[in-house]
Amino acid sequence: MQFVLNVHGNIAEDEAERLGLVPSHAYAVLDVKEVNGTRLLQVKNPWSRKRWRGPYSVEDTQRWTPALKEAVKYDLETAMLKDNGVFWVDFASIFQYFKNVFMNWNPSVFSFRFVMHLRWPVNMGPKNDSFNLGDNPQLSLSVKSSAKSAVSGASGSAMAAAAGGAAAAVARTQSPTVWVLLSRHVTVIESDPAEGDFLTMHVYAGTQGKRVYYPDTPMFKGIYTNNPHTLVRFDLPENTGSTDKWVDYTLVVSQYEKKREVSAGGALGSPLFYTNPQYAVVLTQKTKVHIEVRAPKDINATVVSQGGMRIDTVSSEREVMTTGSYRPGFCYAENVLPAGTYTVIFSTYRPGQVCATRHSSVLAQ
Repeated sequence: MQFVLNVHGNIAEDEAERLGLVPSHAYAVLDVKEVNGTRLLQVKNPWSRKRWRGPYSVEDTQRWTPALKEAVKYDLETAMLKDNGVFWVDFASIFQYFKNVFMNWNPSVFSFRFVMHLRWPVNMGPKNDSFNLGDNPQLSLSVKSSAKSAVSGASGSAMAAAAGGAAAAVARTQSPTVWVLLSRHVTVIESDPAEGDFLTMHVYAGTQGKRVYYPDTPMFKGIYTNNPHTLVRFDLPENTGSTDKWVDYTLVVSQYEKKREVSAGGALGSPLFYTNPQYAVVLTQKTKVHIEVRAPKDINATVVSQGGMRIDTVSSEREVMTTGSYRPGFCYAENVLPAGTYTVIFSTYRPGQVCATRHSSVLAQ
């Protein structure tokens, strides 16, 4: 029986930087050794860079005795020349700086597998699928669940394919547990555009394997992670009937940008008001301005005579245009403004209410 260990770190940013670790990040364990009572793990950062700087790192020449290097077949001098994200770390440091250790099955131990390669360039989006999943990559999964009375003698089959496409079937001897592994293809390792891109997979039941558009409550809601691998596991409902039946699911791949800046500072008076989306508008002459904002929250738009500078408060003397009280879903304002440079601020009533917004402006001279 084969396993892969993954270590998940969750420590403060400053301490993590000192130790060469990435908070809330997963590491693959390549090897485990014990030499004269010293227990070591060989660990790999999936980014192939940024390695451990604590005990038994390449910088720790005192602990790396010739005997220890020989025992674990470690070429310290070569390791110093290039940071490939692979390092050795002792058990004591694992217990001190890492939160969880996970054991996972090697896929080769499963009797049946189906692999599919798809292409979803990181720049295609959608970055925000809070309202519409229709543009996301989706897969149709159909699993044949054996009747309870025939499980011991009958066989079922599982089949996965792109929605609307062909499929390949495999046999099973009982009502199956489904494991779906989503792995991203890494094409660039010298830079790290994927560090801020978080992926997951959601599973929807009762869809007849058809495309899902509304992000209603899924049967299984995945957790967003920047790890190259995302694993989904779920059990089929028990088939208590006398005949086999097919159970259909829709698998939806989703992404979002975790490293986006805070941009929902709340209403005027909030200490985070300055983080709200703000835009500079230049009017070269007297102009009639009409602004509309749409969002699934209580929203407001305000225009101030502030030279296009970012602001953290709005004074009555500077305010030249506003949509008024916060309104749910939609608000608008219009006014005639003289030539000048203005700052336009969009905000939700409560801080932290991140949502998709649509705003438009009509300028008539």
